[in-house]
Amino acid sequence: MTLDKEHPRYTELKPLWSQCRDNFNGQTAVKNAGEKYLPRLSGQSIQDYSRYLDRATFVNALKHTVLGLSGLVFRRQPIINVPDGFPLDMENVISVYKEFVREVILIGQCGLLTNIEDGIFKLVPYNAESVISWKSGQIVISETIYDDDFEKVDTILVLSVQKGRYIATRYKKGDIGGTFEELEAFMPIYNGRTYDEIPFSMDHESTPPLIDLSDINIAHYKNYADYEQAIHFTALPTPYITGMDDPSEHRDIPLGGDNVIQLGHDEQFGILEYHGGGLKSIETAIQQKESMMVSLGATMLAGYNQSTTISGEALKTRQVQATSPLINAVEESERVISDALKHIGRWSGYSADVVDDISITINKNFYEHSLSDAHLKELVASWQGGALSNEVLFYNLKRNDLIPNTIDKDSYIDFLLNSNIGG
Repeated sequence: MTLDKEHPRYTELKPLWSQCRDNFNGQTAVKNAGEKYLPRLSGQSIQDYSRYLDRATFVNALKHTVLGLSGLVFRRQPIINVPDGFPLDMENVISVYKEFVREVILIGQCGLLTNIEDGIFKLVPYNAESVISWKSGQIVISETIYDDDFEKVDTILVLSVQKGRYIATRYKKGDIGGTFEELEAFMPIYNGRTYDEIPFSMDHESTPPLIDLSDINIAHYKNYADYEQAIHFTALPTPYITGMDDPSEHRDIPLGGDNVIQLGHDEQFGILEYHGGGLKSIETAIQQKESMMVSLGATMLAGYNQSTTISGEALKTRQVQATSPLINAVEESERVISDALKHIGRWSGYSADVVDDISITINKNFYEHSLSDAHLKELVASWQGGALSNEVLFYNLKRNDLIPNTIDKDSYIDFLLNSNIGG
């Protein structure tokens, strides 16, 4: 039984996932990969390469971008539309949703297993690297668990539908290569109900949306390594003496303002110092790559310089350009998480009409309050004059963060009607 055979798409995307994961995990992970990201220079010994690697500096632009983009999403809580009494751990969903969004921004995809724990449904995320194969009626997940002695055990979890019932079977690798030993098989049941689908949701096709940024980030690391290497060999002045009768003869030469150097008749003393434009070319290459990372959204997240004057439309255009990968990640997250919630609805026995309405809506308004005082006055004046309905007023105030998330539309409109604010 070849359970650990990779899906072709998995094999294709795995190197991209590995690079983005190492990039996100930072300097230690990148340096531990050695020559994968920083090739050895021609003629370098193992010891010389180790020093070269140690001096290199890795600036993690990708991680700051991922955290910044996800922070824009998390400005507002998601809207989870489920029926009253829905058997769902809501805290689990909020926690998983945040992890899921970050993972999709970084890797491009993430899997969700709808699981049952203590009689209630929970969502269990799986990163893309763990979901090694998929086909109709079967999902194969590589997963490390701990045995009773807290020892790690590498296992294969197979999710399948057999005779119309969802079954999960766990295997561990056998002593003979390519063989697997079954550890356990279980058929999850909720309120006496088995399930006739695999409750696993994932988009297997998406590529890492920030892979271009990662490529430039790694190239920037290589340039910085060369720069630190060049500084090491050129920054410190090196004393020399020429014209010695016997250069192999050892001779202590004291240096410093309190010492006098005695030279022979034909000897000359000097100091080698770096002069030239070699370092400048490396500095230029570093600056070019930093500019490229800026254009790919690496520094957009820190906010704009508040002392710089920029029109609202220009600001919005720049933000839209920088957040387009984020829009795609949010929409994918909505699709996959909504699909996982619908599994809960079907498994719990809700009607098809009710299940169709189950969904999660994730924040796509990534901008801070953008209404000027003049525009706000015009908006309120239009509403007071009857040109705008209560609903339209609420929508515009809400999307510009002028109404707290704790206040819903019906409560706000009721407040307007009862307070007679509009005259």
